[in-house]
Amino acid sequence: EEDYNQYISAVQTLNILFTCAVFLVTIPFYNTISGLLDMSLPVYLTFFIYLVYHPSVLYMQNREKQLLNYKSNILISALMSLPPTLIALLMIFIYKKAGNPLLEEARIMGMFISQAIVGFVIIFLLYRKGKTFIKLKYWKYALKFSLPLIPYALSVIILNQSNLLMIKSSNGDSVAG
Repeated sequence: EEDYNQYISAVQTLNILFTCAVFLVTIPFYNTISGLLDMSLPVYLTFFIYLVYHPSVLYMQNREKQLLNYKSNILISALMSLPPTLIALLMIFIYKKAGNPLLEEARIMGMFISQAIVGFVIIFLLYRKGKTFIKLKYWKYALKFSLPLIPYALSVIILNQSNLLMIKSSNGDSVAG
């Protein structure tokens, strides 16, 4: 179990470093990316912060499932779904009452705030259990299985975004969601 915790902790560090590297590479092209994806800067930043903490939430949930700790897994699921939904609804209500037209942004930020808090607590807990930031043996093992999946994942994202962009251009924003 200790080796497993170290593996999760080391892979978590790899994920965080990779996400930060992608962010640093893409930020100079923000205007182009923003034009293609119709994404404001706060949503763009939120997206990358989400990519930092969300894999750790999944690591923790998978860890708890494998160790048969179903109660803590249910707690994580509840904390990642109920408070964000309530906060998002509250923020939409506040934005609407204030006359702010950016209701989608209010929903995204409302969902993000409490999920980020839970996510960063989970990152801390995984580091506390694993006590490992860098272990090249684990990184090589993880990359051997993960690298072939990156082109597939990117193609799925591009396909989904291109569908959304085509719907927006032919039918308008209201139909695309």
